[in-house]
Amino acid sequence: MIVLSILTALGLEAWIEHTHHRHAAEVAGAQIEAEIRANLEGVRSSLAQDTHQAKVLASIRNALEADFKAGTG
Repeated sequence: MIVLSILTALGLEAWIEHTHHRHAAEVAGAQIEAEIRANLEGVRSSLAQDTHQAKVLASIRNALEADFKAGTG
């Protein structure tokens, strides 16, 4: 009887640890996914900003090239 009680207690402890680890893994997974989504949004925002800045700089470059070709720069 004592052995059976000890084995039952060990089994319950293992089950509780397993449940705790599974829950911790789910929470960590959700946090990682949220961080990845936030990082992706930041990258998309930076890309849009960089694309806009590249267009502005290309416009300035084109104006300068036109000025140099016209001899006014």
